[in-house]
Amino acid sequence: AIARDPELFDARLNYGKVLTLQNRLPAALEQFEVATRLAPDAFQAWNNCAAIHDAFGRGREAIAAAERAVAAAAARQAPEVAVLRERLAGYRRKWGG
Repeated sequence: AIARDPELFDARLNYGKVLTLQNRLPAALEQFEVATRLAPDAFQAWNNCAAIHDAFGRGREAIAAAERAVAAAAARQAPEVAVLRERLAGYRRKWGG
């Protein structure tokens, strides 16, 4: 799907999830970052970026991505916003942000 249309958000998000399951985190992060450019309000993609940055020990980037996830979810009044706020708080405790 990506080869036919590199602008497909769902394809980028889903491919990133597959790559994450395969523990191919650098490639997964690349897909999630493309997804955030295609749909800046997609809290799922921002949340996945935060998790990978955290796994790589990039606290500042994890916090920044988690903040974007919370903002995007709050703007859409998504029920996931509470969980995303908890994750953000966890990153802040862990990384001192």
